[in-house]
Amino acid sequence: MRLSFRAKLNAIVATAACFKAVADAYLGKRPSWRNSLAYVLRRLHSVLWVVTLIVLILIPAFLACVVPGVWLGVAYSVAIPVLFTEGARGFKSLRRSYRLVRGRWWPTFAVVALGYLLTAIVGGALSAVVGGATSFDTSTSSATAVAANIAASVVSDLLTIPFIAAFLVVLYVDLRVRKEAFDLQLLAQQIGVEPPEGIGPAPEPEPAAAGAQPPFWPPPPGWKPSPPAAGAQPPFWPPPPGWKPSPPEGE
Repeated sequence: MRLSFRAKLNAIVATAACFKAVADAYLGKRPSWRNSLAYVLRRLHSVLWVVTLIVLILIPAFLACVVPGVWLGVAYSVAIPVLFTEGARGFKSLRRSYRLVRGRWWPTFAVVALGYLLTAIVGGALSAVVGGATSFDTSTSSATAVAANIAASVVSDLLTIPFIAAFLVVLYVDLRVRKEAFDLQLLAQQIGVEPPEGIGPAPEPEPAAAGAQPPFWPPPPGWKPSPPAAGAQPPFWPPPPGWKPSPPEGE
């Protein structure tokens, strides 16, 4: 039991550290396992609390019926990325993940299902290869077989854990881009790294002349464009009936 808990804890830490490393790489910054691990350890209590909440919610949902458990599992699939990038903890991260997935549950389900299916295939293939090799070799001792299985499990984790973190990062960013116009500059600011050169917020449009355009669209009731200044362009196109440019000063 202690070994199983320790293995699960290590998997959680490794997955969270991979999230930070993948986010750095996604921004064009060189990832560092030391920085990623330190980043996670400072927030380990928050990570464990979010994972515990998800487990406590999903267990009765699956026991009651599989469908609610699957639905909630997908709805909370980006809770850990929310915790790291936005600082939302506990139930706030779950509610935030739910709001991001809402309206895009089926595409999110497809990404999550495909991602975990690929990791299961890789892990199963490695275990099958190792198990087949040890079963056919009759000279292999039980200790050697156990060591081979542990090595296969470690290699499987090295391949699958970064992959899980990668597709969750991409899923989280995609949801925010589609629903909130989230950009890389904001992500860099929230996780505390400098954005790579050439990446920045979108330039703001130049302000229109005072009175030329309504403050928002559709215009507020009763709004009318201000009369143009001397020699100015019409307030909108085509020009209003009877509009003529004012003569230049001095004429």
